[in-house]
Amino acid sequence: MPRTARRLRLWEPLVLGAVLVAAGVVLVAGDWLWRVDLALYDAALRFTARPLAADVVIVAIDEQSLQTLGRWPWSRRRHAALIKRLSAAGARAIALDLIFAEPDRDDPGADRALADAIGASGRVVLPVLLEQPRLGGYLVERLPIPPLAGAAAALGHVHVEIDRDGIARSVYLREGLGDARWSTLAMATRQVAGEAVARVVRDGEALAKPTLYRTWVRRDPVLIPFAGPPGSYPRISYAQVLAGEFLPGTFRDKLVLVGVTATGLGDALPTPYSGYGLPMPGVEINANLIAALDAGRLVEPASAFSRYLFTALLVLLPALLYPSLSPRAGFVAATGCVALTAFASLGFLIWAHRWVPPATALATVTASYPLWSWRRLEFALRFLDRELRVLHREQLKLPVTLDTNTEAAVAFLRALLPVAGWAVWEGERVHSGGDQPPPDAPRAVSAGAWLRDGRNFWTVLPGSAAPRVLGLSCAGAGANESAALAEFLRRWPTPTAPPPPASGEVVRASVQRVQRATGELRAMRQVVDEGLAQMSDGVLVSDALGRVVLANRPAERQLGGEVADKLLGTSLFDALPDADQESREAWRKALVAALLERHAGLCELRIAGRGDLLVRALPLAQGAGDAGGVVVTVSDVTALKDSERRRAELLEFLSHDLRTPLVSALALIEIARERGTPAVDDELHRRMERHITKTLTLAEGFLELARVEGQEALRIEDMDLVAVAGNALDQVWSQANGRGVLLQGRPGGGELWMRGDPTLVERAIVNLLGNAIRCCVAGARVSVELEQAGDWARCHVIDQGPGIAPRDTDRIFNRFERIERPAGGRDWGAGLGLALVKAVAERHGGRVWVESELGRGSCFTLEFPLARPDGLRNYPQR
Repeated sequence: MPRTARRLRLWEPLVLGAVLVAAGVVLVAGDWLWRVDLALYDAALRFTARPLAADVVIVAIDEQSLQTLGRWPWSRRRHAALIKRLSAAGARAIALDLIFAEPDRDDPGADRALADAIGASGRVVLPVLLEQPRLGGYLVERLPIPPLAGAAAALGHVHVEIDRDGIARSVYLREGLGDARWSTLAMATRQVAGEAVARVVRDGEALAKPTLYRTWVRRDPVLIPFAGPPGSYPRISYAQVLAGEFLPGTFRDKLVLVGVTATGLGDALPTPYSGYGLPMPGVEINANLIAALDAGRLVEPASAFSRYLFTALLVLLPALLYPSLSPRAGFVAATGCVALTAFASLGFLIWAHRWVPPATALATVTASYPLWSWRRLEFALRFLDRELRVLHREQLKLPVTLDTNTEAAVAFLRALLPVAGWAVWEGERVHSGGDQPPPDAPRAVSAGAWLRDGRNFWTVLPGSAAPRVLGLSCAGAGANESAALAEFLRRWPTPTAPPPPASGEVVRASVQRVQRATGELRAMRQVVDEGLAQMSDGVLVSDALGRVVLANRPAERQLGGEVADKLLGTSLFDALPDADQESREAWRKALVAALLERHAGLCELRIAGRGDLLVRALPLAQGAGDAGGVVVTVSDVTALKDSERRRAELLEFLSHDLRTPLVSALALIEIARERGTPAVDDELHRRMERHITKTLTLAEGFLELARVEGQEALRIEDMDLVAVAGNALDQVWSQANGRGVLLQGRPGGGELWMRGDPTLVERAIVNLLGNAIRCCVAGARVSVELEQAGDWARCHVIDQGPGIAPRDTDRIFNRFERIERPAGGRDWGAGLGLALVKAVAERHGGRVWVESELGRGSCFTLEFPLARPDGLRNYPQR
């Protein structure tokens, strides 16, 4: 991957994510988008369906009650009568959302009557109010007067928080002066009704608001999930209840809230639903709070840590996605992340009853796409500018774009054509040379064409700022010479001007420069195509799917016939329509080796009417580590194969003439031995036998090495290296026994499967064992060990011989190389055995090496690739 691409891929998304996260942290910490968050909460609240509590009834002190009972305030005897009426009607709890902080001075007996009614009911809840009599003064808890407070079943605070936009959305479940001992009026009412509040109130840290001398402590802030706009809960007029004008069962087992709803009297506050009508009375706010407590649907505001985490995760998501997406997909991803943020916040509100303000996350996620697009566009423009300049510099180095030197071009023409003289006119300056330079150029000379006058030719060379006129004097110029001169002009390169600096609209200027570069590449492609077309060898290039994407004319002629472009777009496996089955199979194996096994595939084809072809398929890499198609070269080796066949015939003739007399001599010696010749003749016969056997062994080794190193195909089949090594041990057992050498390590047990020629592999192991036995003295030990090392099978031949000097370990595998023998040692052969071992290993895709130390023996290791499960030869990485 280019360095600039790695830089964009690695640090750009990280920097973008870090910037966005930092911006989100700053926005969350400063609460800069609180207005948006509150507006989004109000909108989300209207999407959440919250059923009304069926057991909550509001007794409203409304305009009708004021008209019927007179102006406010009323006598507390009426409130006592109301409590008696509600208690008799079966109310489970009665919450009087009315402040009784001072005694009734006009009717002192009314306070006692109300206290008696409250005490007799045993289920009345009264409010507690916090006041600050003057600005900066003491905070004071306004409790009901002692007779009423003592008679009430419970007390609860009625404070509702007003947000910065003036809307009431939240409440603290516990408040108090010095200690948060007062529950909300709603919680106290539910508790008096004998119900366990469904919501478990968490013990959070007290939110203290300091005053001059005392502190008002508040705990457990929650958001009120309003069920609807004001008037959603059923109301019954105070006057109607007092007069008994209600249906039986209206208040049975109900939680009754008594409060002021008349305009101008009560504590009506704006709520998220205030846009639908009037502000909501405090008594109805308490009704919504009671319903949420009963259903466990109170909404908790998210902690600061939760907001930071929520924002960071949603901001990092698009930053991680953008590098792998196109601009269009990136826009879709950004839109999806915005929607995900909104739905995640809404989901927390609906299912987890927790409000996570999403405005900061929405703003940063929305800003991420233009920021990333800006960075991507900036990078693209810089990259295009840099690559175009590099491309321009590289093109200037190509011969097709060089500004040709006129004198060098004339020297080329003089070597090609019978040019007797030449001259170049550049304005007033004239350069000439040769024996017979041409006369002055006529006025009618034009660029791109030759003007001929007898043996003289003139033209204006293209591509120069000032006109340059070239004149030639050609002796005996014929049709071929004229055609060569015309081609010379057609191929005259026009110098490539450097790209102009960007002006005007930057992106458009970059696009225009890319268009110019593309045109130059097309010209270069034409040169490459024509160069391939003139090659004597055929060339095919395929993609990773085996489709031919490039084929020159020799390849078309050698494989596809005379039809032009017949191979383009076709599969490589279908490129031999006229070949026999054997050639097609060899072609297929070579392609499989290059496409599947990713190594060079080599095969020979013989196609009727086209001779012998040598095919080499090489894997083509599209990029670093990315496997592509293949490049196939096809060479006509008909003459070479004929020479090779003649060589094979000669080799066969020599081998026959060399082997036959030796075999006959051995037969005569055997006959003489059977007839009982004298002892002296026996000694002669033994010497003859030894020398003839050595000669025969040398001839067979030479022939075997020639066959292995030749190009003829091996007899490849599945083979078990364990079994082959066992056969090799059996062959050398008698030799080891005769020399008194102990042979150990007969393979057994597991299997090591590979693909190869069993005869050649066995011969290689026999050669190693034979060498080991010959170099050991009586009583020494030679062992064979087999192992699997990853994707490789290894055969170790270990001896206790004299060892090999470090300077000789590399050259002993060369043909006819023999190392210095130890004192008194025997002749170790002609140097063909280890050369054969090396050739066998390499023909099977393996290798051989030796580890040795003088006086401590040697260990020869043969290594072969294991067979793959699909039956193909394995080519593991070393």
